[in-house]
Amino acid sequence: MAPSRHSQNPDSAPTDSRNHGPSPFPSLLRHAAAAGAGRLLVLLLGLCVVIAAPASAQQDRTGTVTGVVTDSARGTPLPGSNVQLSEVGRGTSTDRNGRFRIEGIPAGEHTLRVTYIGRKQERRTVSVKPNEITQADVVLTRKATEMGGVSVSASPIVGSQEAALSRQKAAPVVKNIIASDQVGKFPDQNAAAALSRVPGVAIQRDQGQARYVNLRGTPQRWTRLAINGLNVIGSEGRVVRFDEIPAPIIHSTEVTKAIAPNKPASAIAGQINVETASAFDNPGLHVNGEVSPGYMGMSQDLQYDASAQISNTWNETLGIVLTASRYKRNQVTNNIESGYEIGPDGRLWPSEADYRVYYLDRTNNAFSGRFDLRPSETQEFFVSSTYVEFNDDEQRNQYVFDLGGASGFQEGSNTPTQGTLQDVSRNGLLGPGRYRNSTWTNMVGGESQFGAWDLSYRGSYTRTSSSAELPLMRPGQSSPSLTAEYDFSDPNFPSLDLSSPTSSSVDDLSQTDYETDLGLDINSQSDTDAYAAKIDLQRNWSLFGTSSDIQFGAKFDTREKSGYDFAVSTIPFYLLQKAGAPAIDFEGQLMDEGLRSDFPFPNRYDLERFDVSGLENEFDRAVRQLEEAGLYDRSEAVPDENRYTVQEDIYSGYVMNTWSPSWGSVLGGVRVEQAGYESDGFRVVDDGSESVSTSTSETEFFPSLHVNVDVTDDIRIRAAGTRTIGRAGFAERRPSVNIDDANQTINGGNPSVKAEKAWGADLSFEYYLSGAGIASVSGFGKWIRNPQFASATIVDGDRFDADGRDRSGYIYETTLNGQDGRIYGVEMEYSQQWIFLPGALGGLGVQTNATFLDSKFTTPDAPNTEPREARFPGTSDAIFNGSVFYERYGLSARLSYQWRDDWVDSLDPTDERLDTYWDDESRLSVSARYSFSDRYTVFADANNLTDELGRRYKGSEGNPLEVEGFGRRYQIGVRVSY
Repeated sequence: MAPSRHSQNPDSAPTDSRNHGPSPFPSLLRHAAAAGAGRLLVLLLGLCVVIAAPASAQQDRTGTVTGVVTDSARGTPLPGSNVQLSEVGRGTSTDRNGRFRIEGIPAGEHTLRVTYIGRKQERRTVSVKPNEITQADVVLTRKATEMGGVSVSASPIVGSQEAALSRQKAAPVVKNIIASDQVGKFPDQNAAAALSRVPGVAIQRDQGQARYVNLRGTPQRWTRLAINGLNVIGSEGRVVRFDEIPAPIIHSTEVTKAIAPNKPASAIAGQINVETASAFDNPGLHVNGEVSPGYMGMSQDLQYDASAQISNTWNETLGIVLTASRYKRNQVTNNIESGYEIGPDGRLWPSEADYRVYYLDRTNNAFSGRFDLRPSETQEFFVSSTYVEFNDDEQRNQYVFDLGGASGFQEGSNTPTQGTLQDVSRNGLLGPGRYRNSTWTNMVGGESQFGAWDLSYRGSYTRTSSSAELPLMRPGQSSPSLTAEYDFSDPNFPSLDLSSPTSSSVDDLSQTDYETDLGLDINSQSDTDAYAAKIDLQRNWSLFGTSSDIQFGAKFDTREKSGYDFAVSTIPFYLLQKAGAPAIDFEGQLMDEGLRSDFPFPNRYDLERFDVSGLENEFDRAVRQLEEAGLYDRSEAVPDENRYTVQEDIYSGYVMNTWSPSWGSVLGGVRVEQAGYESDGFRVVDDGSESVSTSTSETEFFPSLHVNVDVTDDIRIRAAGTRTIGRAGFAERRPSVNIDDANQTINGGNPSVKAEKAWGADLSFEYYLSGAGIASVSGFGKWIRNPQFASATIVDGDRFDADGRDRSGYIYETTLNGQDGRIYGVEMEYSQQWIFLPGALGGLGVQTNATFLDSKFTTPDAPNTEPREARFPGTSDAIFNGSVFYERYGLSARLSYQWRDDWVDSLDPTDERLDTYWDDESRLSVSARYSFSDRYTVFADANNLTDELGRRYKGSEGNPLEVEGFGRRYQIGVRVSY
């Protein structure tokens, strides 16, 4: 790869990416707009060339210093090393391959100084000659901690922290790094779990497993994912599921919180770039693998995690690396869920009690490969491919009790928390669920040096797929009549005490004797094809007598997403008798096995587990017989208003300059993006539908400025101002709607929804400490225009008029724009191994960070509802991550605690009493590993030691909406490396 000439961190080099939001438009308009953007880009590039041209003159009087910085023990590159030429105050940092290049150095003797966190400083004299390249490779040795005369080197946690902080310190923008350690990873099962340790990152979980990321307390849709520097669309669209990315394929992860012009602007919260392995990260032949079986506490069943990687390099010219991983778990989760309605007294009353047991079979599979070719010092080419998938197969055993329809509801002595109801009916919801999510990213690219210019180019193709199939039985029963004493006073365990006219208590609920049978055929499917291409040019030049790097580039993205949202079709299984077919055989599917649960309800009423595969066979048989009798048509299960196709094209260009005076750096520039959208769907009225198409386009400029001041070698102050954008999701922009003339309502997508636009400001203080440590405090603010919100409005135009019908005045339920919002936050971090303690105590250390947030936005106007101020969904007031660790004598152990305050899950557009919140959440885990040598390591891991529950509530904590239990998880493993 062509050595980087960045005055700070090569991570800011030409690695652009994108991932934005929809807004359709026709081909002619799109190409015309593209031509306008192209002319603007040509002007920008021409200006850059004119500005940079004077630099060529200085090349005749100066020389260049280049080299590679490696670790003495392993020979591996040390990215993020700081390289300085003291006499002229010029410097840079090494790129991913440990390479550096400093141009424009006056001829003569100079002192080269190289530093890296945790390594001894290296000084040497280099002789620079005019118009020549001086090679100065540097090998750094580790700082040893003396313990009784025995020199002990750092271990996985500290080694990983050294690599991360070195790159973070060198970066010209606000950034956090998660670096892979040189021995092996602690068992973070996926990218979300690994990211949970980063300051300002909060995690949302599903069935106890880390899934979504709230970066800096912002909505999920504001965080962008990139793989190897190029933005990729997630399987769920703009909301990225980080649980799809298994930890073993990750080489390192960069969390950029203040975006520079060379990054796509559609990252209000920031960009998370996942780097996969390259063979040149660890030259030579290497093979490593990991196997770790485990035990799931609640399910009393097994899990296992396995991964393997092989890499080799030949003559420093050719490199190949292959990685594969599989993580499988058999899990049981228990849920208690409740429904609510507002009573005449203005309070929330429980209208439904819902008890569930899920048997889950979840699997993460991943494959990654990369081929690198380096024919010369100034040329590099690569081809990479990464495939990740998440498969979730569930078996649902669910029982729903109708409290709102019972006699005595909201009467007599009953209260919202306790009471007695008569004639309580119940329903079942039984059957399988299959969820499939996958992302396949392929990339080609290279780095080349032509004289004073560095050229970077990338091209990619990404295919994503997401689907869900839930063929569920929904049997109903109203007799024998049940009496229910409900008690919701304990928000952890809302309970029902059931009895019947013939018995003071019910110990054995019938699971087979139903009066009405329905089926629910629930489906969703979406696929995305995305192509991207970008080119970046960079060169060193002199600005005010100081070294600078000017950089500019262009990028094109096109992606098309098509499919349909969750569609629910009700199947009349009660008509089987009319079709001359037998009713659903529930009794034959009972397994004579009690439901596995730590919650009291299933055990108290002696509920048995269903054979879900047998139920699905019954489901398919019943559907087939109803179709043969002409009583149901499964081909109509997905209504037209759910279907859509959205194409998004984004043309972008940027120019930026990194000025590097002796006291730090200044990075400034501007990016221009033109986004165009074409969207197709259906307008459904009564029983008919017609196709509709829409198109839009927009052009925006995104300036940014990043200033870094080095107070001392160990103290850096950063300030940044940025402008970013958050485009609406594909489904939100679809033109498909359903029009109900009888009720004068319309619901569906909104192609006219405006993009969210944000200004951001950052100010941080970083103090780098011995023992791979840092103490930092950062403040930031974001000011958002047009926040997007699911709400309703009154139709005031003729957009939906047809066939002479005036539909102005109808209520239109869709995604709308609220009024301006803002988010303020403070992040604090302290991490360090206490090597200053005597003897063995020097192996102790801590890694802690805390974030405090405040967010507000104003909801849109809605019928019969005044706008109100609310928190952005996903924003906790406080987030804390802390761990205590010990590393010495081959032992590496860590006790970790994570906590986040409650946060908004969803806002009700009509009444804030119906807003949904997640309760505060905590996790306690412990990990330990012991390395017999560089080749063999054993480890153990235990998660959720305190058996925490997941809780949601409606309006206030006294109204439990969901209580979810998933138990503890234990794992042991061995890692082998050659």
